[in-house]
Amino acid sequence: MLQVNTILYTKDGRKTGNAIVVSDLKNQNQLELDLSLGSAYIIKSDYGTEGILYEKEIREMFYIGQIADETHKYYRRIEEKIQNEPNI
Repeated sequence: MLQVNTILYTKDGRKTGNAIVVSDLKNQNQLELDLSLGSAYIIKSDYGTEGILYEKEIREMFYIGQIADETHKYYRRIEEKIQNEPNI
């Protein structure tokens, strides 16, 4: 299980850049998620592109880093996450 604000360091810079976990989709019942692949998350790249990845995919593509502090450009406060949850 990953936490919101976990920094993700790319394993292959030719495929993707570094990213950060910005949302946990465990309570998104309207999405058709294959939870056999693990929990699903919204991640945001250094360039600002967002996407949904399963934990298995994240662990294949990224090294798991520390939790970002509020100086990170895409840091999400927990209150902000709840109020501004993406409409998927």
